[in-house]
Amino acid sequence: MRQLLPLLFALSAAAGPVILKESFEGDKAPTGWRFAAARGACTGRWDAENAFQSGHSLRLTIPEDATARAHWRYEPKIVLKPNTGYRLSFRLLTLNVTGHAYAILYENGLEVPGHWHHTTKTAGSHDWEEHAISFRTREDASWARLILKL
Repeated sequence: MRQLLPLLFALSAAAGPVILKESFEGDKAPTGWRFAAARGACTGRWDAENAFQSGHSLRLTIPEDATARAHWRYEPKIVLKPNTGYRLSFRLLTLNVTGHAYAILYENGLEVPGHWHHTTKTAGSHDWEEHAISFRTREDASWARLILKL
């Protein structure tokens, strides 16, 4: 069984204020997050089973299907400025990940090379660790879509 549990997202301009901050400390799932079974048998849920400190987390689970893919997608468009440096950071816990677990941000929603920025792909089992990516948007960037993938 492969599991990915993310929490505490923050996206900020390199020298500016935070433009997206998701805290998973409350009892309700943050607004705007949607689970998608991209392929095969998998589940996504909001729970406190392996939460960081006293909060909750978004969980992706793939029981046995090695070809299955699970996603948590942040539905609202994240407004970005063109040619601007940003930093995306969050905490991640992985349990028996045999494929890859990562976060990816698609500029203008385009899932093509040159329009995405993703964290290092991680596998195995790791306690809560901070992950981050720094990137500069394209000249035509105006918004982004954020997806957690397992």
